[in-house]
Amino acid sequence: MRASPARLSQSLYRIVTALTMAVRRALLRGGVHASRTPEPVRLPAHFVPDPSARDRYVWVPEYDLGDRQEEGYAYYLHPASGATCYRRVQRGNHVSHEFLMVLPARRIAA
Repeated sequence: MRASPARLSQSLYRIVTALTMAVRRALLRGGVHASRTPEPVRLPAHFVPDPSARDRYVWVPEYDLGDRQEEGYAYYLHPASGATCYRRVQRGNHVSHEFLMVLPARRIAA
């Protein structure tokens, strides 16, 4: 017994519709976006996170991020979004990004 083309197209339509609705619900709940890292936040060049903190804060050029992580530095995460923070730096015609990193006080004392 073979299904008619009309019946197959209706079944396919129902499947696609059900999948589309499931994806929409997941997106609205944040299920898909929750696992993604937030976009980096651009800060003003003069930004200072907390001058009274005992942690060490440094602006690190993009090309030096790996070396600083090996030294124990971690990205400073924006308090509102949890995203990494960067600033745009221009020296002459060259434009680059520097990311704010922190060395926790417990690592400084060690």
